[in-house]
Amino acid sequence: MVADPTVDLAPSADTHTIDDASVAPSRSMLIERGSTLGRYLVIDKVGEGGMGVVVRAYDPKLHREVALKRLHRDALGSDGETRLLREAQAMAQLSHPNVITIHDVERSEDGVVMAMELVEGPTLAEWMAAGPHPLAEVLERFEQAGRGLLAAHRAGLVHRDFKPSNAIIGPDGRVQVMDFGLARAAGAVPEPGPLRITEADAPVSDSTSGSRRARHEDGGGTLSMDLTRAGAVMGTPAYMAPEQHRGEVADARSDQYAFCVSLWEALWGERPFPGDLRGVVMAKHEGPPPAPRGGKVPRAIQEALRRGLAV
Repeated sequence: MVADPTVDLAPSADTHTIDDASVAPSRSMLIERGSTLGRYLVIDKVGEGGMGVVVRAYDPKLHREVALKRLHRDALGSDGETRLLREAQAMAQLSHPNVITIHDVERSEDGVVMAMELVEGPTLAEWMAAGPHPLAEVLERFEQAGRGLLAAHRAGLVHRDFKPSNAIIGPDGRVQVMDFGLARAAGAVPEPGPLRITEADAPVSDSTSGSRRARHEDGGGTLSMDLTRAGAVMGTPAYMAPEQHRGEVADARSDQYAFCVSLWEALWGERPFPGDLRGVVMAKHEGPPPAPRGGKVPRAIQEALRRGLAV
């Protein structure tokens, strides 16, 4: 019997990802254990980022624990609330084992809170960094994430910010796609204005940091992405399809591109393109690069990824 090949999933030295938990919050939220948010009783904090905080909470009405998402006070304007409500509405349309379930949205005197299925486990990004893992296991994890995205597409939704840190692995090994805060109905009108990319060393916003700006260290360029500005272009640069960088409407193919970038990174420990202006140009004019040599990834998978990255 031939041993299952393994792949080194640890990101390369110049690889960086940004997610909500990795961004220093603009204002720490003082939510004490035992306090209440709406009808929910706070147990402890799960994570905090630029946009808001996620806590483990108890629902006394339905007698279950939930993950509760609440915006920072400085993000509780109408735009911030609209975004959280949009995320809840998008997720509420989905009922799939590979998508986090939304339970409820509630307005309280503290603002809008969203109750979600509580899943404890690493994100795909964290799991990748703890590699290497058997090739079959890598493919199985990403197949599940792909099924979650497919369910969203069949429901008429485009995620627009898929990346390894936006999928979580539960105790049962099931992968679930999460963070639909940028989701948009398929076929929606394009958002005006291309993404502005400069070489200045200025901070940028990530997919979950609201109108606050946070440093992105993924490739030298910077992006102007104010999430509360009407018509803003949103996403995580290293995983965004070229059409998203240009400010054009995203569709299921944009999620496919992000998925292929993520799987490429999982298989070879590096992304196919730099996460800056150079990467956008390469993706548009040069196409996906050959797969790194020396791996044991079947040629059929290599070719499928190259097709998914073709623009």
